[in-house]
Amino acid sequence: MSKSKNLNRFKIAGLMAMIMSLAVSFIVFTPGVKSRTKPYFSGDAIIYNNQVIVGTTNMGVLELFKQNGGRLDRVAKIESVNAQNLKKNDFYNLDFSQESGRLFVYAVDGRNLFKYDVSNVYEPILINKIKDNSFDYFLGVKKVGSRLYTIGTNGVKLWNKDFQVVDSYKVYTRHPNNLVFDDEGRFIYNTTDKGLEIFDTRERKVVVNTPLNVKENHDRKVFYEVTDGKIYLIDDSALKELNYGGNVIKEVDHGSSLGYYIDGKAGQSHLYYSSGDKVVKFNKENLKSIISAKTKSMGSFGSWAVGLRAIGNSTNESVVVFNTSGILVLDKNLNLTSSYKAIEEDLKPFESLALGLDKTTAAANSQVSVRGQGFGFNENLEIDFAGEKTNVMTDENGRFTKIINVPNISSKRTDIKVTGKTSKLSYSISFQIQ
Repeated sequence: MSKSKNLNRFKIAGLMAMIMSLAVSFIVFTPGVKSRTKPYFSGDAIIYNNQVIVGTTNMGVLELFKQNGGRLDRVAKIESVNAQNLKKNDFYNLDFSQESGRLFVYAVDGRNLFKYDVSNVYEPILINKIKDNSFDYFLGVKKVGSRLYTIGTNGVKLWNKDFQVVDSYKVYTRHPNNLVFDDEGRFIYNTTDKGLEIFDTRERKVVVNTPLNVKENHDRKVFYEVTDGKIYLIDDSALKELNYGGNVIKEVDHGSSLGYYIDGKAGQSHLYYSSGDKVVKFNKENLKSIISAKTKSMGSFGSWAVGLRAIGNSTNESVVVFNTSGILVLDKNLNLTSSYKAIEEDLKPFESLALGLDKTTAAANSQVSVRGQGFGFNENLEIDFAGEKTNVMTDENGRFTKIINVPNISSKRTDIKVTGKTSKLSYSISFQIQ
């Protein structure tokens, strides 16, 4: 066998090993808990037009949520589907970005990088989709200012506004949420199973390596304070403050068995952390707790606070917690304001794309009932019947039923074509006009 074939085999084997290890790591967060319901453990959140918007890909689809009063409603689901063979791919990661007053979300599904306009979260619009052709496999995506990064099996790539790769860095992780990029694009903070690595993009190497107390390899996100260069992180025993050189300045025992995320707003006197059994608001000056919330009691059995995002400002601050059993939205005093519960219906297999008619032949100006399945959830569709177009929206399962008029044209065989405005999926069925 040739060297090139052996190399490709090794690449594929390595890729599959990483994907499998990544999948395993997603389900090891809550000790002693068994459930058929998939966990919500990570995602992103933002306040847009004074509304809390949350996104996650933990179910394999891109889900969008909006806070409506005391509810957190799921308002959109987007599938990644290969338009040629209709094979569904899992989304792995997403990141929100507000650009020129509009809200966008970037997402990856392994081979592809996506950009959606979600200014209207009920009707996401696909702006761009780029396929990788360099044997990379995208596991994560981050938008930091004007810089767009992908995180994959070949390391970190920097993209320009035209979706072209302009640089790459040898930074690797099975946990893309563990990478934090500074605002200037100089440093990449990577929490590994051994400690904190700081990669200098100018020197193109790891310049700091600080050991941590790590009991298991899981999502763990640091917070970099841009105003003074300090780094805040939580390992599996202590909450720590480090200087830009990676030296520990102070630390306090956080009283939990594991530590996950730290987040907050730059320049404020406080931050938040998640440690499985609780979420804590703490003072940056002395690392002491200001207030804490036992998030296990806010969800159903098996709740375990992992992912955390602090959004808004000092007067309108919310904390979004990915609590495995669901998603929580807390106020700045860690009171629950809304939530979404993960349910077993999220495990239902997605349906194949299909169309059906109540009749396959009819006279002009009569009516025919069209039904379909396998499109996007709550997606706007266009039905094209011999040039006459009608719009319809799918339900939360990607299905629809619509009665349409048979065009007033001469007898002929034609097609009824249905196209998803967001997913771009399309399907046709033959019809005979009498």
